[in-house]
Amino acid sequence: MTELALEVRGLDLTLDPDGRRLHVVRNLDLELRRGEVLGLIGESGSGKTMTGMSLLRLEPEGARLTAEVMRAGEADLLHATESRLRALRGSAVGMIFQDPVGAFNPAKRIAWHAQKVLGRRGITDWRPAAERLLADVDIADSARVLGSYPHQLSGGMLQRALIALVLAANPAVVVADEPTTNLDNIVERQILRLFRRLRRTENAAFLFITHDMTVAASLCDRIAVMYAGEVIEIGTTAQLFENPGHPYTMALIATARALEGGTERLPELPGEPPSIAAPRSGCAFSSRCPRRMAACTRAPIPMIALEGERRVRCLLHG
Repeated sequence: MTELALEVRGLDLTLDPDGRRLHVVRNLDLELRRGEVLGLIGESGSGKTMTGMSLLRLEPEGARLTAEVMRAGEADLLHATESRLRALRGSAVGMIFQDPVGAFNPAKRIAWHAQKVLGRRGITDWRPAAERLLADVDIADSARVLGSYPHQLSGGMLQRALIALVLAANPAVVVADEPTTNLDNIVERQILRLFRRLRRTENAAFLFITHDMTVAASLCDRIAVMYAGEVIEIGTTAQLFENPGHPYTMALIATARALEGGTERLPELPGEPPSIAAPRSGCAFSSRCPRRMAACTRAPIPMIALEGERRVRCLLHG
């Protein structure tokens, strides 16, 4: 079996802003192998980004994070001290942010950032290494980019530079948080093409966070679907698209196919996701589900194992 790059068991994350307890991630399990791309998909507020931030232990101040296991490669992310976590960020888990501007010091040139990252790996002759890294992400004019400040680069170029610097630290896991959301369609396709190539050439595992099922289908080996803080289905991309098991996954795929077909009217789900501040019993999707049963609201719904490694949180399969 391929080496595990990421193992998470029972991850729970709660926030407490202004005395309100917000349960943003619930009992989350994830496994990710080297060379694999796992898509984490769901609508806004489903807990995707908070899951990614938790893997770097960058949860907000005052948050309460608990888990049974959180490991990236050989690194224990759950019990590490703050000084140890600072060393692990980048080397064990790296993150490509949705907005690359915030990942750079605006007062420093890209060369300064490259020197800092490569210096952490003990590379003193950093410029040739930096030029190779930029070439690997399809940046031809490396001298100009290294000599530029972040604001002097386009969004697509800055995103490529960020990808290069994240990969420079050789992390076991790369979290990519909607890295194409703020880019135009042409640049988005270029960045996705770059990710498809990197998944073949890099030894890292990628957790690709997105709200776009079509993007996930084009890039990911497996997909985990999140809803209201929970993973409600996980399986290979082919399994989910050919035979989705959860009604919410069915709705996401129906919408993706309608968009691809150019229809003017998209399928809609009634209602809204449950509040993360409210107590919960039963299935989080039950109030919107066209196939709900009385048992759906009585008790927490476990993940049910299907064929292979596929699992679904739905009593239709119980």
